[in-house]
Amino acid sequence: MSGRGGGIAVIYKSNFKCKQCTALSTFSSFEATLFEVGRSDTVLCAVIYRPPKYHKDFVTDFSEFLAGIMPNYDRVLMVGDFNIHVCCPDKPLAKDFLSLIDSFNFVQCVSGPTHEHGHTLDLVLSYGLPVLNLEVCDSVFSDHMPVLFDVGFSSAVVRPVVSARRCRSFNPSAAGQFSAAFDQLCAPPASTPLGTEEISSWFHSSCTIILDSVAPLKT
Repeated sequence: MSGRGGGIAVIYKSNFKCKQCTALSTFSSFEATLFEVGRSDTVLCAVIYRPPKYHKDFVTDFSEFLAGIMPNYDRVLMVGDFNIHVCCPDKPLAKDFLSLIDSFNFVQCVSGPTHEHGHTLDLVLSYGLPVLNLEVCDSVFSDHMPVLFDVGFSSAVVRPVVSARRCRSFNPSAAGQFSAAFDQLCAPPASTPLGTEEISSWFHSSCTIILDSVAPLKT
């Protein structure tokens, strides 16, 4: 990555079994170093650096990055300087980024400023891992503050609680059945004048009845 800033380093104790991984793709909008911790029930760790200059492809790139790694791991820990003001969730980039990590069921664990200008830029994102005793310490050598925390690398997997969703399985066969049933739908009698809201309600109710018949909701 060219330009000012950047560069990632990972230092670990020798008693940890760590193996560096190669990302499926590289992206121009951020840097990433990935490594696995443990031999069984592996934890994927990633260190991220995103330059402060705006890059229009960052959210798309990071979404592709997550989509490439998340199906392969039950436990993921991601840390780094994202240079995104997550403390200002109404800003467009922060809003899109927070929505993205939420869609992958990550928990953003840092609250409070991590930079001398008062913004939260350095993040700890966890999936399936308890992050404990997190502390943002005073800065000595940098304009960023060190973020210290404990992680439980036990054998028990702590999966995020995801609300059950009901959805329909709508395949070509169901589409054909819906079309045939819709063609046989009888309109309200012309002798009964209906307003726009009544017609809309009738149409919605009729379509729902047909859908429940050909593609019922399932959890």
